[in-house]
Amino acid sequence: MRGWRRLFADKAPAEPRIDAVKRLRAGYAQLGDEELKRAGREATTVVEVVAVTAVVAFRVLGLDMFEVQLQGALALADGALVEMQTGEGKTLAAVPAVVWYARSGNGVHVLTANDYLAGRDADWMRGIYEGLGLTVGAIRQGLGRDERRSAYRRDVTYATVNEVGFDYLRDQLALHPHEQVHRPFAAALIDEADCILIDEARIPLVISGGADEAPHVAAQADHAVRALGRGVHYTVERQGRDVALTDLGIETVEKAIHCRNLFEA
Repeated sequence: MRGWRRLFADKAPAEPRIDAVKRLRAGYAQLGDEELKRAGREATTVVEVVAVTAVVAFRVLGLDMFEVQLQGALALADGALVEMQTGEGKTLAAVPAVVWYARSGNGVHVLTANDYLAGRDADWMRGIYEGLGLTVGAIRQGLGRDERRSAYRRDVTYATVNEVGFDYLRDQLALHPHEQVHRPFAAALIDEADCILIDEARIPLVISGGADEAPHVAAQADHAVRALGRGVHYTVERQGRDVALTDLGIETVEKAIHCRNLFEA
């Protein structure tokens, strides 16, 4: 229960921080673009980051962040769950929190409900991030490995949970680091959290092997192991439920499946 209370509880009274954001926003609004970008880099508190991001949002998109959006941004930056009604502008409300997390330089994933929203929101909010000196990428279906790696290297990456999840699974199957697309994970902000963390989480992500190749490989393996003898060609470690081929076993299997090196890719 402690974890849930921490997740849902207010981290600090909203009103004083909202008032502070409004005061700072009035001051930041007097700065030029480069001064504003520098102010964003030098900001050390959540309140300062929210205020400077709100000014950039108005300057770039002409959107003035309302109080409910400022409250949402502060709560998200605190690591809390936020419920906002349709039309209250949650896409923009999330941006100051994303900026706050992205300042570490370790990258932030913004996980959205579908492929269309990932691309739309990245393009829509791009000017705000770039106005603060941050880079933005988006993962869409059909992107190649190099394009995905490039998008994940940005300060902010918009994507669906399925795309990120399948990229993670493929990374675990990679034989060389250069075949992987992800970098070490740091922070994620989740849109439609109830859908992603509850509804979609009920369906596991699975990568299946090639169906056409499987029967052929299975037949070869079945033929190869029939000629092996325990203690001669392989050893068994019961506690770990592990079987390991001996040198003779490796040689025997290579001959049986006509393979020069069993451990080649």
